[in-house]
Amino acid sequence: MIDGDDPREVDRMDVQAIVLYVDDVPASMRFYGGHLSLPVVYEHAGRTAYQVGASRLLLHPRGEGLDYPKRAEGEVTGRGVELSLGVDDVDRLINQLRSSGVDVCQDPTDQPWGERDAVVADPDGFNVRLSQSHPETWLEAETR
Repeated sequence: MIDGDDPREVDRMDVQAIVLYVDDVPASMRFYGGHLSLPVVYEHAGRTAYQVGASRLLLHPRGEGLDYPKRAEGEVTGRGVELSLGVDDVDRLINQLRSSGVDVCQDPTDQPWGERDAVVADPDGFNVRLSQSHPETWLEAETR
């Protein structure tokens, strides 16, 4: 409860956008726009935005805004954040990504909550979970 309010009465919130601060915008564009085929919404001043369902994924150059400095040589980034995308056929997509040289961190696996998912790494080391809902699960019912 927030300030005594019943949370069921709070306006629904949706994710409007996710911003990833990346070291190499062109490499990230090849990953998200090329390998994952996300449609570009806009490109401006070194930034790119993709439509992902009702949300947007924005790629901004690392080193701008919010004091995110450029990555030091050998520094690992992308940990602590995982992007999860719903897909129609995770096995087919993983095979395509693997043949394109994308780093597959987890092969497609059936999960007890009704999904088959896999994990790949984007050029900055962000985990991208690709999830396919099994028919007749609560997850699939929500997408109808």
